[in-house]
Amino acid sequence: MVPLAIALSLVLSLVLRATGTPRWTEPHTDPLAASDPDAPTPTVGTLGTILLVGAASLLAGAALGPEASLIAVATGLGAWAASRGEVVSEVQILVLCSVGALLVAFFGSLVPVVIPLLVLRKQGAALTRPSVLSVALAGAAAYGTLWAIQGNDDGWGSIPEFAINGHDYLAALLLGAVAAGVGALLHWLIHPLGAITKRIDAGAPWVVAATIFGAGIGLLYLIGGPTVQFSGSEGSVMLLSGEHQYGGWALVGLAVIKIAVAGWSVTSGYRGGLIFPAIFSGVALGTAANGTFPELAGPGILLGVVAGLFVEMTSPALGVLILLSLVPLKLMPLALIGAAGAVAGRAALTRIWPSGSVAA
Repeated sequence: MVPLAIALSLVLSLVLRATGTPRWTEPHTDPLAASDPDAPTPTVGTLGTILLVGAASLLAGAALGPEASLIAVATGLGAWAASRGEVVSEVQILVLCSVGALLVAFFGSLVPVVIPLLVLRKQGAALTRPSVLSVALAGAAAYGTLWAIQGNDDGWGSIPEFAINGHDYLAALLLGAVAAGVGALLHWLIHPLGAITKRIDAGAPWVVAATIFGAGIGLLYLIGGPTVQFSGSEGSVMLLSGEHQYGGWALVGLAVIKIAVAGWSVTSGYRGGLIFPAIFSGVALGTAANGTFPELAGPGILLGVVAGLFVEMTSPALGVLILLSLVPLKLMPLALIGAAGAVAGRAALTRIWPSGSVAA
């Protein structure tokens, strides 16, 4: 595992050097962060480079999800289409339509079509009827295309449906609040790791830096085993299916290792998002809590933990929408209760530890 991770890290660095892209970039946790309005209009080559680097990062073993690269491409595609059609005044709407359609197809749900509208509102723009209708139609078209291609709306890493009991709502509320602290740990971890990897990238030859970056991932994967490796989508399925039997403390250890390797990945030049590592950590911690507190066992623990991670790592509104995009309709009320606990826990955490929260 370690030699393989090192070799793939070297390949990634070669790809980055061939495309004129720096290995180390400023890490961030929000895949929907506003782009630079003064940035030049992307070209087809630029969009291809983003896809190539994103794919190379995932193939190189990054413990990250593909959503960050896909959203970057969708954003650039909207700007490129606007420039080709000479409708510069409508570039913002086309960008949001592109992102909304991508998110709908990615998650297999119509819920995330609201996310681009939140971005538009966050930027201070008015939600006009044409803009809302345009984004909604783009999302509906993407949803219909998904059905036409595969005959269902299965997205990437959806949470399966479970039977719900009354105590699940209490469990979701409590675990949502607790898990906000775990999300803060991942967000806090990025800052010191980013400072370390920046020094390595700047002070060592690229071959040495790539070797160190790859060795870090390989060692953590060696410790965590097969469920921890890569984005977290497949590992989550393994844990939920019971394919691998772990005790409570082992599951907590897997979650900690996943948080560490995701933080190392995003700070050492691998491109990707933190949504699916958060899902894996939530599944691992939720499974551990189910065994530790059998009186609260059920989907409430799982959804509460995932909600807490999403809300703390991104923002309350975005975290809730992502969570609702991943759950079936039957589980949405339970997911909302978990999100409410997460928001409350996040607010309390911000008062106690302002520097550790995303809100800071």
